[in-house]
Amino acid sequence: MSKKNAAAAIIKAPAKPKNTTAKKSAKQAAGIKAKEEPNVTSEKPEIHMHVDSPGAEKQGNGINNSDWNPAQECPVEIAMRDKQQEYEERVANSKKKISVVIPYLASAASGMELLYALRAWDENFPGCQIVIIGDRPDFISDEVIHIPAIANFKSPQLDVTAKLLQAIASELVSEDFILSNDDIYPVNPIELSDISDLKCAGFLGSTKRNANPAYRAKLYRTMELLQSRKLPFYDYSTHTPFLFNKTRLGKVIARYKADQEPLLVSSLYFNTCFPKDVPEVIKGGATGDLIGYVYRDNPNKEILEEAFLNRKFINHNSEGYEAVLPFLETFFSDKSRFEV
Repeated sequence: MSKKNAAAAIIKAPAKPKNTTAKKSAKQAAGIKAKEEPNVTSEKPEIHMHVDSPGAEKQGNGINNSDWNPAQECPVEIAMRDKQQEYEERVANSKKKISVVIPYLASAASGMELLYALRAWDENFPGCQIVIIGDRPDFISDEVIHIPAIANFKSPQLDVTAKLLQAIASELVSEDFILSNDDIYPVNPIELSDISDLKCAGFLGSTKRNANPAYRAKLYRTMELLQSRKLPFYDYSTHTPFLFNKTRLGKVIARYKADQEPLLVSSLYFNTCFPKDVPEVIKGGATGDLIGYVYRDNPNKEILEEAFLNRKFINHNSEGYEAVLPFLETFFSDKSRFEV
């Protein structure tokens, strides 16, 4: 079954209760053979022990102690050395890959969106390094870098900024890194340019008119700070992944004291670092071609099908999760390298 037919089957299928029966992936249904993991075998190394020969000087343990160095054999030192070596290898490997940083708060999740987000990144942006900052999901493998963080429940903006500062400080995060969310999915193959090309929702002040008063206040405060420096004030909060540079981002956060006052960091960053660039205004509704926004529980299923088949990204809120879930379960049913 083709990807289009698989999506059509979701739309035509009558609603039914969920069950625990394993689902056949869209790729398997289409007759596409899943990628085979390399068959790596671990052979136990031979262990050679020095046993006393007749006439050797002995102590009670029967081992020739004349060539035994306690400092070299100390189990604690061996463990510490191995742990340091493992860390240095992870740092070296992380510098070869671009990091995808995902702040994560388990209590705010609608369901298993992070699981499907990781599968989507693995399939459509292969070779990336996932970094989760915040709570640690129990299903992630050692392929995922986890950085613990305590959530700031009073301000989502300050919470994200604190996690960004942790990303900046970590050697395990690449100098240029992608910031995404657990509810953003690359649903078709993407290039770095799909993320790095500047995109906006319009101008701050003219966008998100239906947002709650607290968010609008932060939006206007961000616009005020940009205008005071005679900078443009595009709204870069597009619910798409961003490409940040650690050095530049750290300077922007410090300049505007965004770690102390809740502000829209993405709009501060791109308007400050690229003041002469004019970003593309994107749409995520029925006529968009980059991202599909699903913000209600009963969207038009034909438009949703089109978005999964042809757009680069899908984003949803808590209300749209149940509408998106059947498509996620169908197209991303195969486990990724980021799972145990």
